[in-house]
Amino acid sequence: MKKIIFLFLFFFVMFEVMCQKSIVTLTYFNDLEKDYYDQEWMNLSTKTTGEGLSGKYFSRTNSNNPYGLGYGTVIPSQLTGKNFWLHTNCYCRTDISDISSSIVISVTRGDSTIFWKGITIKNKLNNLNKWIQIKDSVLLPASLPADSKISIYLWSYGIGNTDIDDFKISFETAVLPSYLIETNTLIKSNEAVLKNIFNNKFYSFFYSQTDEQILIKNRIGAPIISSLILFAKYKNLYDNKSDSFFVKKIKKIKIKKKSNELKFIFEHQIGATTIVFRFSDSSPNIELITNTIFDKDIELFRESLVLQFEDSVDEIYRNNRKVDTSDFQAEYWLDKEGLKFGKGNSATYIYHCPKISSLQLNTDRKQLVINLDYYKDHPLLYFPLLDSAKNYFEDISSSVFHKNECLENKITFYTGCDMGSFPRLMKSKDGYFATYIWTEHADWTDINTHKAVYFGSEKINNSNDAIGGFVKYKIPVTKSVFYYNPDSIRNSQSSTKVAFNSLIQSLKGFDDFENFIDQLYLFGNEICLHTPEQSTGNRKILDEALSFMQKKYNSVSWIDHGYDNSITNNRENMQCDGLTKGSANYSLDIWDKYGIKYLWNSYFEDTECYSTFNFSSSLTSPYYGFGDMFPVPEYWLNPTRSGNIYSWKTSSVLNTKGGNLWEYFFNNATLMDLVNNRDVLINHCYPAAVWSNNGFWIINDSSEIVVNPAFDSILKLMRVFGDEKLINFTTVRDYLDYNTSLEDVVITPVDFVGFKVINNGKKNIKGISFIMKCNAVLVDNQSPEYKKSGSDIIFWFDLDSGQSKIISGK
Repeated sequence: MKKIIFLFLFFFVMFEVMCQKSIVTLTYFNDLEKDYYDQEWMNLSTKTTGEGLSGKYFSRTNSNNPYGLGYGTVIPSQLTGKNFWLHTNCYCRTDISDISSSIVISVTRGDSTIFWKGITIKNKLNNLNKWIQIKDSVLLPASLPADSKISIYLWSYGIGNTDIDDFKISFETAVLPSYLIETNTLIKSNEAVLKNIFNNKFYSFFYSQTDEQILIKNRIGAPIISSLILFAKYKNLYDNKSDSFFVKKIKKIKIKKKSNELKFIFEHQIGATTIVFRFSDSSPNIELITNTIFDKDIELFRESLVLQFEDSVDEIYRNNRKVDTSDFQAEYWLDKEGLKFGKGNSATYIYHCPKISSLQLNTDRKQLVINLDYYKDHPLLYFPLLDSAKNYFEDISSSVFHKNECLENKITFYTGCDMGSFPRLMKSKDGYFATYIWTEHADWTDINTHKAVYFGSEKINNSNDAIGGFVKYKIPVTKSVFYYNPDSIRNSQSSTKVAFNSLIQSLKGFDDFENFIDQLYLFGNEICLHTPEQSTGNRKILDEALSFMQKKYNSVSWIDHGYDNSITNNRENMQCDGLTKGSANYSLDIWDKYGIKYLWNSYFEDTECYSTFNFSSSLTSPYYGFGDMFPVPEYWLNPTRSGNIYSWKTSSVLNTKGGNLWEYFFNNATLMDLVNNRDVLINHCYPAAVWSNNGFWIINDSSEIVVNPAFDSILKLMRVFGDEKLINFTTVRDYLDYNTSLEDVVITPVDFVGFKVINNGKKNIKGISFIMKCNAVLVDNQSPEYKKSGSDIIFWFDLDSGQSKIISGK
């Protein structure tokens, strides 16, 4: 039910905001009835005479001829640089029920396989010796190299005959969803009635009393920004009616000449939004501060400012910290990064915006969307209490504001001066390109499976003696545990097949397990709670458990467990009643009491909202090759729902199907893709779970539980990527401590010197990392630690609380 509801809403939104672009369709068909075929058709030697679907010919495969009719071509020129669908439609038949055949779709470049999918047809051929239609589609990304080869063919790898006929293949450009605001044409100020408000050597600021709009010009009088409008979408809480509106006129309120401050107001149907511009006499800075005061109780889906620029975009600082300088995408979700419009006197920079919700760019229209609050930037689900577990949820991502409450934001941009390359903050500290975080959920574990995956074998009792596993290769884990097991639940009670009858491991009452966890903590792993017990507890035991975790392991994270609708499903977690004031399972105040601030959020897993946009040779989701339009934060605050609690995301459960897919998920290519995209991935897995098909451990010929050699080899490979300073293998705590501290960092240009970086936070930042397009870089006139990456330099240094340093690039 939950997926039906979500998919309806998802596709409704997609339909509502779909990009309207021309569709290119290319179709190729072969019924094997001709004497001549285009050279792209493959394996024609399998053509067989007999009872075909639409004639007397068909293609037959078996153990002697495993590769049947297919089609192979380089990406058609009409599709290069575009996302496109590949649709397959054919008819197959078989003479045995236990057939092993697939329709294979592969993308290769030279000797490298970029994409591979096998469409199993066994379950579809339910009538022997009858032609059955087989249809499927895959979405392929715009980032595929133009010389990539696409192949589609029938593959048989077992006994019996599998036939194929009337094979149709279609390529179709894909229309991906848009998340932009449809603004039509913005108002442009009437220059005949402009009133000059402020001037400095970089820009002039004007106000049109006729249009009630603003205009910013460069030093020689050319327009830079020609209008500003407000958009909001909301729902009244008293009648549940939804509405949206634009406000295209702003009223001037007050000019404070001494402080170079200009105040405007947007009056609208849910309150009023005050905008303050603060100018500088001697720098290109313009500070924009907003304050919306609501005059009714509402659920807010989006409140945004839209700025209309006159110059085209020049550089885009993508949310993965790469820069686009050409071949721009039509749409970007930039998180809180930024961009540069124009060049020379008209250049405008916006970068590092921690006090807004997010930025979006409509490239063609030259429109920058400043999201003051956007529900997709802080997703959240709620599983209401029902009579049983029904796997039903509600989307409560939107913010809730009551009458007289306010929403405050601030953003700074620098205009009228071209400053060259802007130093940009990296997601990963200490000069790493990317970050990977292992998180383990505590479900259904045994002490011996724990020792196998962390130390290499159930016979190893000391971390210093590790012969394999996480500890051997110095791969830290954010590991969740149960505090106690009051109901004496045994692993044999798991719904998944197991060979263990031991009690589920917990800290209280299991001395061996607690000693093991102590060793992991001292080794550098993060230890956190997976809720106090297997089932729903109470506030008293939650307080006891969190007090214990704080004192012993200094825990700041929490991995929700058992979220669902039944009373037994850990109702104290965030996605059940942990945020519900008045509930017997309200937890937010106890989390605050014991310093819990980083909670796992299952939104992207449960909604599967971006699963269509995954790609087989990449660990990232959605895959960057499809584009940057997707709002997909890695961590976020939802202040009106969860206070100061940060959510962190996982995209899916790591399922290696019994350990057979380790090299498929993790290899040099997939890890380098993570590096090249400078991405961050937090996984969701169960290494020590007792399930027989777990894939992390095996029972060897000596009946000893040991780490799965295939998994061990992946950890060894990861250690190589870590030692080469490509991927930082770390914990949730370490990653979020670093990134949340960056919210207090300010980067400002300094005339003829470079950029001043200031740490306004209370914590020292170790290994703060930047990337900058230059040949050489200095920090306070000294060379920092650095490394080259193409035309960029990645460099890092320490920045203590209250400290400032000057970055200069050459």
